[in-house]
Amino acid sequence: MVIPSSPLNFTVKLNGQMYRFTNELQAIANEKNAKTAYEYVKKLANRRNKALYAAPQGIPHAENVEDFLIYRKFVWFSYLAAYLLIEPYSERQGFVVQAISAYLQLLRLVSIDTSET
Repeated sequence: MVIPSSPLNFTVKLNGQMYRFTNELQAIANEKNAKTAYEYVKKLANRRNKALYAAPQGIPHAENVEDFLIYRKFVWFSYLAAYLLIEPYSERQGFVVQAISAYLQLLRLVSIDTSET
């Protein structure tokens, strides 16, 4: 019987410490004209809320809808690819845990645990 190994069962370390992707997240924020990655995530959530909910000024007007939908399709296919790399495996995959931890730290929902190695 062949048992496939989980593709994301690895971790990225720098100087013996779990890598937090801070520089990469900041680069994305800079590219999107945000001061911090946290600010960029807040802007994304606000944009989503503006699109979903009417405001006292009325229903939002959308421009470049086709470009937006093409981009969102790319994002959702990325989510699908990530799901398909994670879901078939019952064990906790190291990189998945590391990425979720970095994202939760970005959102300031958890503190950094420097004891992880």
